[in-house]
Amino acid sequence: MTKLHTTGKLGCFLLTATLSTPSAVAAVKNLCTPNEQVFFSCELPKKIVSLCSAGNAGPGYMEYRFGQPGNIELRYRGGSGASAAFMRTDVLGASNAADLIWFENRGVQYVLNFPVRGAPSLEVIKSGRTLARMSCKNGWGSSSGDPAARSPFIVDKPTGSYPELPVSGNR
Repeated sequence: MTKLHTTGKLGCFLLTATLSTPSAVAAVKNLCTPNEQVFFSCELPKKIVSLCSAGNAGPGYMEYRFGQPGNIELRYRGGSGASAAFMRTDVLGASNAADLIWFENRGVQYVLNFPVRGAPSLEVIKSGRTLARMSCKNGWGSSSGDPAARSPFIVDKPTGSYPELPVSGNR
């Protein structure tokens, strides 16, 4: 049975950030179309990473996009229920906590890290080795969406680590 994820600490932080900096949140670039919901988007130093969704089930989808407007370098789409390609868990550390959303494509794991303290980031991992790690420029101020929101396109895992959870020395 899938655990439903609530908007706990991270959701409260995002709500506070949104209320305190509405102009910064509204100006964030994303790679979603006008017909899609921005589940999460953030400006990296040279690219943009976005999770876009459409519909709530059935023919609906969530799609990961990486690149620039007009030049999307990577797309990865997942559906709902058993065909959901995205997974999420929360991890607790001695000095921080974070939500992670990840998927695997051709043996490479793409991990979006949403810490309570610090900037959201994207990490690309292959065979347990980090190939790239990019933080959102300006931290949460250059991001939009609510990555802690419930979604039929994400399988929520219980708190902790799992065999499919990426392992990195930076968590």
